[in-house]
Amino acid sequence: TGATTVTVSNVSTAVFATASLVEVFSDGSSIGSAPGGTATVIVPVSPLVLGAVITAKQTVNGAVSPASGGITVTSPAAPPTVVINEFQYDDSGTDDREFVELYNFGSSPVDISGWILQASDELAPPADNNPDYTIPGAPGSNTTVLAAGAFYVLGAATVPNVNQIVGTTNLWENDNEALQLITGSGQIADTVVYELNKGPVAICPTEFGLWGNFTSVDGTGTRPAQSWSRWLDGFDTGDNGLDFGLLKLTPGTSNNQPDAGSALDMFEGGAIDADVPTFTGSFVNLRFIDPTVVSTANPNVIVASGGGTGGKAAIAWDNTGGGNMVARISEARFSNAYSLDVYISADSSFVSSSTSGEHEAWSIGFGTTDTFYNDNNADNSVPAIPDAGVTGANGDTGLAWKYLKWEDANTGNVGGQRLLLVNENDGGADGVTLFTVDPSHLTTGWHHLTLTRAQDNVSAAFDSDSFNGSASGNGPSTFFIGYRETIVNNALTRPPTIDNLQITVPTDIIAANPPIAAANPYEPGQPYRDVLQNRNTTNTVDQGIGAAGTPAAGAIQYSPILVTYSAAPTPTPMLGNVTIACTRPVCPTISAVTPQAGNTFAIDLSGVIPPLGCTTITFPDGKRVQYRSHPGNVNLDNASNTQDLLALVQAINNGSANQTGNLARYNIDRTGGVNTQDLLREVQLLNGVNTTQSFNGATVDACPP
Repeated sequence: TGATTVTVSNVSTAVFATASLVEVFSDGSSIGSAPGGTATVIVPVSPLVLGAVITAKQTVNGAVSPASGGITVTSPAAPPTVVINEFQYDDSGTDDREFVELYNFGSSPVDISGWILQASDELAPPADNNPDYTIPGAPGSNTTVLAAGAFYVLGAATVPNVNQIVGTTNLWENDNEALQLITGSGQIADTVVYELNKGPVAICPTEFGLWGNFTSVDGTGTRPAQSWSRWLDGFDTGDNGLDFGLLKLTPGTSNNQPDAGSALDMFEGGAIDADVPTFTGSFVNLRFIDPTVVSTANPNVIVASGGGTGGKAAIAWDNTGGGNMVARISEARFSNAYSLDVYISADSSFVSSSTSGEHEAWSIGFGTTDTFYNDNNADNSVPAIPDAGVTGANGDTGLAWKYLKWEDANTGNVGGQRLLLVNENDGGADGVTLFTVDPSHLTTGWHHLTLTRAQDNVSAAFDSDSFNGSASGNGPSTFFIGYRETIVNNALTRPPTIDNLQITVPTDIIAANPPIAAANPYEPGQPYRDVLQNRNTTNTVDQGIGAAGTPAAGAIQYSPILVTYSAAPTPTPMLGNVTIACTRPVCPTISAVTPQAGNTFAIDLSGVIPPLGCTTITFPDGKRVQYRSHPGNVNLDNASNTQDLLALVQAINNGSANQTGNLARYNIDRTGGVNTQDLLREVQLLNGVNTTQSFNGATVDACPP
């Protein structure tokens, strides 16, 4: 019900008989059409009406086909709470440790018996030749039940914590591919698409998938192997590029990393060429070096940071050549900041008369990239960083400083350098350059580089060159570095070399309590989201809260509060005889009690109901109504955390957030309907941005009996 697209499959694509048009009908009347040309066509339509019969026709060589079999529009089923949480499809050698991990982010068990993990590519199912795997048991049989918060791993026997062995090697293809989790009733529970730089897949548009290429190189004791993992277990915006990063491989266990918090690393504590233990890498980890000494990890001598007094540094380089990426092992956040010193080599590192199109490039930012840190342009020509986005296989997502140095026409001389601040958002071809450093400032030596992201607010600097602005469309992220070179003589490279790395969680980018628009219909003037948990004790008044028509189980913080008695209370007048008490400061006073129709009283408060407390309003006859104020607790489970973010994403995706009775629960920013701005506001609550405090992990006081 209410859907605005209809997917039509089995459209004719035969030679000399390809459909030119696909038209959709509701109870015999046309509601939309789209060009043919592919076996599956998504047709924009007028909103579908409950009970209508939907059919389709195709036009082939000017002839219109009879109508297809009809499908009756029904109310949408409750969306499943199981997602593809982590996967690995390509090893560095024999592909013998591939897996897909499922995760139930809901609060109830889910029977996944008979569900299918379906793979496809340029051909839509069932025409594709990709393997599909069925979870044991008939649909609905409760043979395989996934508990709330539990994981289920399909893969090879070599995979830790595997629940279902589906083969030995080559379980999934290593190019542009789609994985779909199909329920026993045929509902699509989740879709993941990867390596879209190689071309689209039949079931998904070019955007919203993972762009870059991937190989999970066998791990070592100090460099864990990597997988594509949701930044947070179950985190699902419907955009793979925002939801996934290259993280430490964890099949059957949580993707969530411990909060590493703020940290300053001067890289003095490790042995030369040893791995930095707080990082993981695709081929080679971040490693300690002495910049003044050539070693396995350091290709040539440079001055130490601090003018020769800086001691050790760190380098992100695979000394066998090609590309590499490293990432800090830490909790993914929507707000992060780094400052560091980075070495720029403006000198020539190229070999004259080579034909390789020599260049080297790096990114340092918050997000992720592909295993190989592929080039930004499709043909490896230079300059390889366009003003916006990419045309090649580079898998950067999020925000990053991106550097490139290239050769001048194979002369051995430097052709140019560029350093850009780029918002790559979900990856692919729609990135935006935010700032370009004056190339004359890219001199040989150590430079200071910073990047701060507080939600959509961004500040960054390269020495005295600075940027302050905004960048939207990013998910959670961690610190990463990517590097690639096509230099003939590896000893001449200067991979990203850093020192004095400081990671912080920004708190000073956004004012603590900015004003909220007066048009806010629910909580005028209130700077944070507050979910109400109403609680009646014995003989309490009936519950009725907020302006007329808002649900009793919704958000509070607005005034007046409406309280409706089953019978008219005595004595009157009420003002002066109604009291208020709070378990947390600052408790508002009652400024007015105004009789309404039907034994209802409007209670005006002088301020907001204190967050995380229980507020009790007592009436003259001893009856009470109690409110538990719990900012950020969308799913009403008595804890504000990322599960509330997931609950909001789910409600937005399935359309329930804007249904009658749900606005006060899901309309986080208190303006208009429920949309992605409410998702941002919820994130701000959990991170302590624009709020009185951070509500992540906060629980609410119990009400006194």
